[in-house]
Amino acid sequence: MREPEAGGRPPMPGQIAEEGIAEKLASAAPARSPEPAGPRDYLVPACAAGLAILWSVAADHTMLSLDLITICGVGITICIFAFFVVALALRGGLRDLGGAAKALLVACLLLALAPTLVSNRDLRMLNALVMGASCILEYLLLSGCAEDVALSLGGCLCAIGFFFVEQFSNTAQLRLLSRGSSGKGRLRSSLLGLLVALAILMVTVPLLFSADPVFADLFGRILGWLDDGLFAWGMRAARFALAFVAGSGMLLGLLHGHGRSVGRLEPHSPRRASASSVGTMLAALDLVYLLFVGVQFAYLFGGASSPAMFGGYAGYARSGFFQLAAVAGINIVVVLASVWVRRDAERSRPVVALQLVLLASIVVMLASAVLRMSLYVGAYGLTILRLLTFVGMVGILSLVVYATVWLLRPEFPIFRWAIATLLCIWVAFMLSGPAARVADFNVDGFLAGRVQEMDVYYLGDLSADAIPALERLAARSPEYAVEARMQVRSLRAGVGASGWQERSVAEMLELQKLEG
Repeated sequence: MREPEAGGRPPMPGQIAEEGIAEKLASAAPARSPEPAGPRDYLVPACAAGLAILWSVAADHTMLSLDLITICGVGITICIFAFFVVALALRGGLRDLGGAAKALLVACLLLALAPTLVSNRDLRMLNALVMGASCILEYLLLSGCAEDVALSLGGCLCAIGFFFVEQFSNTAQLRLLSRGSSGKGRLRSSLLGLLVALAILMVTVPLLFSADPVFADLFGRILGWLDDGLFAWGMRAARFALAFVAGSGMLLGLLHGHGRSVGRLEPHSPRRASASSVGTMLAALDLVYLLFVGVQFAYLFGGASSPAMFGGYAGYARSGFFQLAAVAGINIVVVLASVWVRRDAERSRPVVALQLVLLASIVVMLASAVLRMSLYVGAYGLTILRLLTFVGMVGILSLVVYATVWLLRPEFPIFRWAIATLLCIWVAFMLSGPAARVADFNVDGFLAGRVQEMDVYYLGDLSADAIPALERLAARSPEYAVEARMQVRSLRAGVGASGWQERSVAEMLELQKLEG
């Protein structure tokens, strides 16, 4: 621990933590050059080729390879599970892996499982963003990046930047592998062996055709797939090449612990804001928000005035919910930023008090927003967007709690806890079947008389997850029976027209019903 400077104050706990990260980041590592090839290095091209083939097959129905990430179901699940299996096998399992990295690995696998369980395309796209960031961070931890660096705000940004800037340079190692230790061209030898095998197969495959009709039928389907046209094959070749290069680079980086190179990235150290400037800013905000909080208690919580001017409770709810949620999100960022810009400065009690007041006002805003939206949902039903806003407010509330702890205990690792909590919230949300929950809430509420209006066409836009609720509506509501059956037929037809890579478990079950 650093000793206090002469005549100065002792370092804050948060400052000590930051300096520990800074020392790791500032430990300059020399520029990397291709390392001598080891026995496991020669497994990398084969593993990368297998992963590339898997990715190409899973993305075969898409125009671009990246489409697989955003719209696919079981296809992306298989690809990500396969990558982590290969990655763990190459690095020797879970040895030397910290608890945070193991927990994040579980979260990555659950996020990868979500597209197989969720059919809604909008939710899949949002999940793709969370899954991509989580998998990149987990990869860096697997490749040697220190946990206290990767799981801090500054270190995480440096690590992700390292991944995008330097990772594909690992493919320089492939040239070393192609030359081999003797320099006689192992790659050329492998290609020669492949050509000999193809010559033999040209003679033996026709004999196998005549020996087994099942094999002949299977091989005929493969040959039919090969006859899809030049453009289709160009796209497949491009997907394979991209996936092979990316996979090789990542596997080599993981095998040689290149994540440790994050340590040579220098953190940016901004000027620390003064207590007077931060306090003045917080005081001005607190005055406005305290006035707003008083209005909320008087008019919404206390029932002092009817919101008839807004067209009833539903109009009142709709008029302010999204604004309140946005202001609450902005304010939590303001609080965190106000703490961060003074993280190594002497604590000021007035500033801390103003920060706590701002956090308390955020809680009131969230409560007001939840009450408004509950009134609106009770009248007009639930949607994916409305459900997402509830989840977002739970996330903001967790950040408020952690920010409060951070204010009172500066050594608290807020970034690590925030990442863990937000990931848990999102994983629980995705695995709960959001589209099915929305459909069930609306249909059951309408049948029970709680929901005033029923938008059957919106339920039809959700995904195949809504089919059970639509069938229940068709059976019990003569008013919407025709529209509900039409939506069920449309959803099942859409499942039949999609590729297997896009389907979820629910869609596969509905396809079985359709074929039956």
